[in-house]
Amino acid sequence: KGKKPLTEAEQILLTAAKGYLKGVMNGKTTIPTKTWKEEYTKLTAERKTLNQRYLALKEEVKEAEKIRKSVYSILRQEQQNNSPAENRIWSDNRQGGGIVNICHRRPCRTLKPFKISPICRRYR
Repeated sequence: KGKKPLTEAEQILLTAAKGYLKGVMNGKTTIPTKTWKEEYTKLTAERKTLNQRYLALKEEVKEAEKIRKSVYSILRQEQQNNSPAENRIWSDNRQGGGIVNICHRRPCRTLKPFKISPICRRYR
């Protein structure tokens, strides 16, 4: 009474669900909620521990990145202090990149970056 007939698509889905449950249940008549809850709590605890490990590793990576940037900054400063004033290579894009020539004391855009040339092409 009061039930509307199932469509063909709904009947196919119902049949598939019955077949799936029959295979999963292995002849049992009740749903194993207790084992599912145990598995859920176990997986939740495992997820929490993995998340804590992830956050700890994320912090370690941040610290390592800070150290790497500091080392490169120190090496760049030493390289700039040890290189001659006529042709100084600047690898940092924030400082303009390219070559600083003694003729105009700023990055030379006419030369190819990281190529040392004693004479700037602007003044040829």
